[in-house]
Amino acid sequence: MLSAKTCNRVLAAVSSFFEFLISVERYRGGDNPIGTVADQAAVRVPGRYRPPLVTSRPQRPVRRALRVKTVEALPRPMSVDTYGALLAVLRTRRDRALLELMWEGGLRPGEVLGLRLEDISYGQRRIVVRHRNDHPAGVR
Repeated sequence: MLSAKTCNRVLAAVSSFFEFLISVERYRGGDNPIGTVADQAAVRVPGRYRPPLVTSRPQRPVRRALRVKTVEALPRPMSVDTYGALLAVLRTRRDRALLELMWEGGLRPGEVLGLRLEDISYGQRRIVVRHRNDHPAGVR
């Protein structure tokens, strides 16, 4: 039995093959049997790729009308043994503090690397996570 993602890949490959046959006029059946519909959610994505030439045709994002429903798996947390081994290997207090923030506070690596001293309130035991674009290594 194939997984849902594998089935969707096969359907996408078959649909692309039909599109190719239609483009070279080898398929006389009319439209692609695996139809597509406009993807309104992808149209609204602000950072979506735009063609560089003014004369190029605007892209319209589409998705397959026929697909198998997939369920995204949640990320698995690190085991306590793995965390302890990783903590034992780290040499500096800074690295241990960063790992503790990620483990105990549920922060992502980019959020921890973007912290500054003014974001930490020691007396209140609070940390403020801010959206920053000015990290020297480009971390977001």
